[in-house]
Amino acid sequence: MKLGVGIAILFLMTLLSANAGAATPTAAQPTGDGIPLIYGWSVSHSATDPNVNTGSPNGIVDTLYLWLTCSGGMTAAEMTLESSPPGQILSFATMNGFLNAGTVTDLLLAVAGCPYAQVVAGSILIFHSAPVSICLSGVGTVSCAPDFQLWPSDARGYSDEGVLTCSSDSEVFCNVGPTWGSCCLPDGCVQVDSPNECKKLGGHFKGYMTFCYDGPGACCLPDGTCIELVDSEACSICRNLGGDPQGTFTKCEDCGTVSVERQSWGRTKALYR
Repeated sequence: MKLGVGIAILFLMTLLSANAGAATPTAAQPTGDGIPLIYGWSVSHSATDPNVNTGSPNGIVDTLYLWLTCSGGMTAAEMTLESSPPGQILSFATMNGFLNAGTVTDLLLAVAGCPYAQVVAGSILIFHSAPVSICLSGVGTVSCAPDFQLWPSDARGYSDEGVLTCSSDSEVFCNVGPTWGSCCLPDGCVQVDSPNECKKLGGHFKGYMTFCYDGPGACCLPDGTCIELVDSEACSICRNLGGDPQGTFTKCEDCGTVSVERQSWGRTKALYR
């Protein structure tokens, strides 16, 4: 366990001692059964939605919010707030029972009650007269009693429109399941490790834990019509036609169109000869 988080836990223990019986866990902590607990923190422009991770300058100072977005039950956390350009963070103020034993940018957070639900941990006051990014790095979260184990945590920062997203952002955020799947490209299908990898290839992600040989699906065409391709490579066939594949075993109703025709690749090719 890192020294900083250890200090934050001691800070929490002092808090609990001073308020004995005042705080009770919101739920029993999961045993884990060998499965890693999932934690994620985000910087949002909203105090009610943790997913407002982009916006635009307002010409003056502005307030962002640090969210505990997904949690297996936590007592303490450490992370660093970084701005690009540097020096844009003015202050950090805790909220909802969180306490900070660190500095404005090097946070050592502690909280009673072992929260599981999404909650705002604090507000971040920034200069916002020009485009800015506020990123999270070095994020670690400590689980609840009795183990107080430090877990690596997902991070998602805030970036104004037209500004590159934070390099420290997690590839997959708060996803408790496998992230691999199949990616439909105009010239075929490939297996990828994450939706983001498929996006970088210019493909259409068919879903988590899907395979390239998964079955047929609906294809929404540019003219507003739809065909239901029965071939196992329906996704790539649809892309070749300039269409929008709806995924494995989908129907034309997903396109919101009226014209529906079920056909094979051979019949489809014949339409364009």
